[in-house]
Amino acid sequence: MGAESGPEGLVQAAAILRPGTARKEGPACGHCRHRFNTAHLSNHTYRMNLQVRARALERAKARLRDQETALRKETEAAQRLHLRLQTLVRDCGLAPRDLAFALVEQFHLRLAGRRKGSHSRRHRTKITTELRETLKHAVAGGASKLATARKFRLSYAVVTKAVNGGYDRLR
Repeated sequence: MGAESGPEGLVQAAAILRPGTARKEGPACGHCRHRFNTAHLSNHTYRMNLQVRARALERAKARLRDQETALRKETEAAQRLHLRLQTLVRDCGLAPRDLAFALVEQFHLRLAGRRKGSHSRRHRTKITTELRETLKHAVAGGASKLATARKFRLSYAVVTKAVNGGYDRLR
């Protein structure tokens, strides 16, 4: 076929393999004089990867600056609240624990976790034939499975299993 060696030969070979992709005149890249050199093009790819990584790093820095600003604002708000609470406790004359219980009782607040003296632990419900039949009749009577589960303090899955016959082996 008589292809030339060097950059011109590579351009011709590329034009044969991929018609319309290689230019015969003018540089292959905008900033240098090389026409078609795979090592040169891989260098461009490396530079592009560096540029993409640099932009991603700048975006990450901007996100961190935003997070730092938000954290600083939250910290300042928490400090202001702490000072207000200290002033409130000092001015009311009650111990902090007594003040907390008084606020809970006065405003009917519900706190997370168990209270002292309430020993309500989770329990495993024993599915009996009576309970199974009661669940089936409740759902058949028009009540939803979710309402039935809440009424009997069971999970939705247990009610579904009872209605679908999963507990029918019980006698």
